[in-house]
Amino acid sequence: MPWNVGQKILSFLELPRGQGWDKTVEKIIAEGENLDEYRNRVLEYLIKHYQCGEKMLRLHSVDRAIGEQIASAIRDAVIPPSSFLEHYPALVPSDQLNGLSTTPTLVNVTVGDGGTVATFASVRVLSVREELEREDFPEEAADALSRFDELVGIRHVKWQAMDVVKISPDFTEIDVRVDAPLGMPSTAGDVVHALIRKELALMTVGDLLPQPMNLFPLIDRIYKAEGEGIVVELAFGTTTASLKHEKMRRRRTCLRQEAYHRGGKRALASDIEIHRLSVLWPLPLGRALSRPELTLSASARSAGATHPILTNAMIRNCADDTEFEHVRSRMLHFYRLMNEERNENIEDGC
Repeated sequence: MPWNVGQKILSFLELPRGQGWDKTVEKIIAEGENLDEYRNRVLEYLIKHYQCGEKMLRLHSVDRAIGEQIASAIRDAVIPPSSFLEHYPALVPSDQLNGLSTTPTLVNVTVGDGGTVATFASVRVLSVREELEREDFPEEAADALSRFDELVGIRHVKWQAMDVVKISPDFTEIDVRVDAPLGMPSTAGDVVHALIRKELALMTVGDLLPQPMNLFPLIDRIYKAEGEGIVVELAFGTTTASLKHEKMRRRRTCLRQEAYHRGGKRALASDIEIHRLSVLWPLPLGRALSRPELTLSASARSAGATHPILTNAMIRNCADDTEFEHVRSRMLHFYRLMNEERNENIEDGC
C-alpha cells in the first residue's frame, strides 16, 4: 500500500503514524501492548486494499446466465494449499518468495451483498529504476563514468501481487482488477489479465468471459464534462501535428481551466485528440480528504485510428472500496450514456 494512502487510513483509524512506513512500524512496535488491537483494526482495510488498491481494471458486461455460471464456478472452486494461503490475509515475507508460483493462485472466495469475489496471489518481478550518484562509485571508475550525463541503476524486485475477480450482485458485470504498482508497464498487466482469464476458463471448463469494454471514448467524454473531477494530466495531438503532455503541479487545479491550456486550444482550428487523461475526485475520508485517481491511457498512434481501442483503466490512491466504486461508477455512467446515444442514433437512422 502506498504511504500516501496508508497514512490516511491510519489517521482515519486513529492509529500511530510516523514519517513513512519504517518510522510508523517503529512507533507501533514501541506501543507493543496494543499490537493485537491495532492488527484487528487494520485487517479490514488490508483486505479492502486487495480489492481496490492500485489496480489495472477491465470491465466486462455479461449476460446474467453467464455471470451466474462464472460466479457458481468460483464459489465451488477448491482453494489449493499454498504458502500464499498459509499467510493470508497477510503477505508472504519477502525473503520467502523464491520458488513461489508466478501464476495467479486462488487464496480466497467471498460471497456477500457486494457480489462474488475471488482473490488470487502470485509472485511478480518489478524493475525499479534508481538514479545513482557518482560518489557511490570508487575513484577508479571516474574516467569510465565521465562520458555519461546521468547514471541509472535497475533493480529487479520480487513482490507478491493480489489480483481480484469481482462479479456484481446481479451477475451482469465482472471486474478483473490486476495489481499495478507504479513502475509496472501496462504490457505486464496485459499478461496477468490473460493468465486470470485462463484460470477462470479452467474453473468454468471453457472461456466464458466476454471481451472487456472499450474505454477509449470515455477519455474525450470525461474531459468535456465540466465539473467532472479534477483533470491533472493530459496527453494529446493537435491540428498542427504536435504532441503535447501537460501535468498540473497543484493537484487542486483542473487543467480544463488552466490559462495556458485554454489559450492553446483557442488557437487551434479543431479539437485536440486526447489519448491520455488522469482525473481525480476529492472525497471525504473521516476528517481527511482522499483523492482517488483514474488514468485512461492509449498511444498517440491509436488515438488516430478509425476505431481506437482501450481496455485498461488505472485506478489509484483509493483508501477503501467506496472510493474505488465512486470512480468505477463514473466510468460506467459515461459508458452507458455513450451507448444510449448510439442506440438513439440507430433508431433515428443516423
